Amino acid sequence: MIIDIRGTNTRNKGAHLMLQAICARLDEHFELSIPPPITDYAVRSRLGLRQTLYHPAVPRVSQSVGNLAPAIIRTAYGLTADREIGGVLDASGFHYTDQFDAALPRREALVGRAWARRGVPKVLLPQAFGPFERADTRRWSQEVLAQASLVYVRDGVSETYLRGLHTATPVVRSPDFTIGMKPADIDPVEEQFLALVPNTKLFTHGGLGRLQYVEHLAAFSVAARAHGMTSVVVVHEESDADVADELARCIDAPLFTSADPLVLKAVLGQASAAVASRFHAVVGCLSQCVPTLAFGWSHKYRELLDDFCVPDRLITPETDPGAALSQMLADTAGHTRQKDRLPELVANVDSMWGRTIEVLSSR
Repeated sequence: MIIDIRGTNTRNKGAHLMLQAICARLDEHFELSIPPPITDYAVRSRLGLRQTLYHPAVPRVSQSVGNLAPAIIRTAYGLTADREIGGVLDASGFHYTDQFDAALPRREALVGRAWARRGVPKVLLPQAFGPFERADTRRWSQEVLAQASLVYVRDGVSETYLRGLHTATPVVRSPDFTIGMKPADIDPVEEQFLALVPNTKLFTHGGLGRLQYVEHLAAFSVAARAHGMTSVVVVHEESDADVADELARCIDAPLFTSADPLVLKAVLGQASAAVASRFHAVVGCLSQCVPTLAFGWSHKYRELLDDFCVPDRLITPETDPGAALSQMLADTAGHTRQKDRLPELVANVDSMWGRTIEVLSSR
């Protein structure tokens, strides 16, 4: 059976990591396929992925044309026609929300109509949702959810938003599914350092000015020096490269980037502490027992910290960097809670994969 993977890409390293996690868990059970746009061919090839004959700019046309491609061509080049898709995985992360426009929910709802008519099982993997106050977001998100066989939600706030849509699809809580991914084996970066991970969304969606945001992160670097730590700025998405470079120059710190999210996770795992604004960078730190302050722009950051039993480690523009860092580093009870929570979260992810395989195999 061929499973089509939706919503991932290789530009955002969190989305790239989700793609790697899906392949690690499912490639022995199914053939996996992904639409080529916004994913690197080298990554698709290395992961052994087929290429779905679909383009988001012309969804219906590309699906129709893809269905006409001769089987001998599809087989020779590892191509997947829409009619060959036997199951769908949606790993969009956080796009069913008023905080973005309704383009993705609309596109997924329209594409999903044909699958729903054919009885193709669709699972929405653990992600954040909502709010759904805008009529267009609500309408299209409702249709996507109604088409699904099973929806996983990462947190309680998102679950409340989903319940408000009143769809009949089962909704199940499960933590982020990249938690158990093993980092790459890399050489040491620094001895004692604070990892700083910026995110442009803090000033495009989070209400901060760019200068204010950079200065606030820089203040954590100053605070880290009082604890004997240097700083390393980690780029977790291509779109963050400019602000990361600005921050690194501001605090005279090295800049670390990699095309492989497992290398980025390894760097984060080496840190003595972290201040991170990218969701999956926070996941990478918490899941490796790194004391982490999350500086987020949506409810998903607060809920993630709560998953690891350290909800007080959410910071805001009003947070005093020196006090927050000192308090976190001294919080040995919090470190223990974070570490002790990990096995249960990993077990929950294992359970999620088991049920997902059952649902996708049910056709």
